[in-house]
Amino acid sequence: MNSHRLLHTCRSSRVFFIAFSFLLFLSCSTSKKSNTVNADPVDEIHRERESVVHMSSANSAVETSKLLAEIDSLWKTNNKEEARWLFGEIDKEKLPSEWETSRWAYLRGLLFTEKWSASELGLAEGNISALLIDRDDVWIGTWTGGITRLSVPLQSHTLRDAGMPSLAIRTVNRIRKYKASIWVVRYGTLERYDTRSGAWELVGDLPVNERLQDLCILDNKTYLGTLGKGLWVKEGNKWSIIYNPGKFITKLELGDDGELIIATMDRGLFLYNPRENAWIHSPSKTLGEANVTSVLRSANRIIGGTFGDGGFIWDTESSEVLWFGLEELGDLWVLSVAELDDSVLFGTFGSGVNRLNLIDGTWDRISIGEGLPSADVTSLSIDAKGNTWVGTLGGGLVKVSSDIYGAR
Repeated sequence: MNSHRLLHTCRSSRVFFIAFSFLLFLSCSTSKKSNTVNADPVDEIHRERESVVHMSSANSAVETSKLLAEIDSLWKTNNKEEARWLFGEIDKEKLPSEWETSRWAYLRGLLFTEKWSASELGLAEGNISALLIDRDDVWIGTWTGGITRLSVPLQSHTLRDAGMPSLAIRTVNRIRKYKASIWVVRYGTLERYDTRSGAWELVGDLPVNERLQDLCILDNKTYLGTLGKGLWVKEGNKWSIIYNPGKFITKLELGDDGELIIATMDRGLFLYNPRENAWIHSPSKTLGEANVTSVLRSANRIIGGTFGDGGFIWDTESSEVLWFGLEELGDLWVLSVAELDDSVLFGTFGSGVNRLNLIDGTWDRISIGEGLPSADVTSLSIDAKGNTWVGTLGGGLVKVSSDIYGAR
């Protein structure tokens, strides 16, 4: 009999003895009580688990270590649900030592993350540069130009391009879906995949053929952002340049009511309403000159990251800008942002994924200690179940379960 089964037997005996003593007490106290009790096996399991938790409180240093070992054992024997439940009962703030805190972080990552290396995705290298969630598929682009599509239910991938080393710059800067098309913006080319026919095409007739950065379609107009060649718009079959935001466009995102959010490398942020030809520039000097790497709109907030100035939240109603730096993020280089329920995620260049709870203002970090294969997070995307997909530099792809933030 192994130690796990022995521990289980001891616990069962203890639970049985307590239950038997309790029943004996009731039978002696009143003659009106029934002598028969129908035990609920689920409740018994929970009482058994709770007894372990209470034991850890009584002698925290020794028993917490046993509790963490029990969780590890449950996981290795494929009792994943029990392991996650028991883990959720631990109060991180009451862990007795730095060593136990490290073990807690390791188990947190083990229980709530899944990882795919470059080779498991069919890619030549694991430097992820772009992600797109399309229902049950995850589209993945890399710095060397590799493109693959992971089918989550089937746990298989369909390779478009392995991204083998090349003298040409082929970085995938954006993957975007519009109606039945998947658009792939590379450094020098634009490709379109038809989800109905499964056919790929190389899109021609572009206004420039290098430094392509992002693409966005709004009101049947195609906007193309470039890093050094400006912002272009295509109406019908004609391309024309939009001079206002400057030449260095880093990101394009849809806002509210026909709004286009334009992030730049040297002039901060612009909010553009093409229907009214109305422009709003960043309110503060710092944001107005920042190198903005990522951005999204959430109600009256514009949430973003910068290269070297940290992350920010711009309240477009009050014009107030909140900045987050080393103290909150652990890094000033924020490469990606995402929204998850009542929280915001910042992916950093060196400090993993940092989550700000907008309700209570608390921060939480998922990084190397939780088993991320790399602390450099380039891409974040949220699926319909609330899972966070993380693209890393050198470490491939990671899925972080939506339940991880409940285990604190």
